[in-house]
Amino acid sequence: MATTTTAAPAASASRASKAQERTQPRLKQKYQTEIAAQLKKDFGFTNVHQVPGLVKIVVNTGVGEAARSAADDVEEVRWHVRIHGKVLAL
Repeated sequence: MATTTTAAPAASASRASKAQERTQPRLKQKYQTEIAAQLKKDFGFTNVHQVPGLVKIVVNTGVGEAARSAADDVEEVRWHVRIHGKVLAL
């Protein structure tokens, strides 16, 4: 009986290397390096799994009148870029 190999291990290795190449979001990286360490110290946690983690961050703004005014659009986009680093699509 002959054993055949599939390309699945190579594909999963390729996927893993791409995942490592991706950059982490700035807020998540800051939380993991600075804030979680401070929380662990302040509350006396002995295990890293005791520190609360972030699940999802949502930035919700109502544009209302700004959606109708071109001058306000520019400022709204700048605000979003400063807050979470992504350009707002209007």
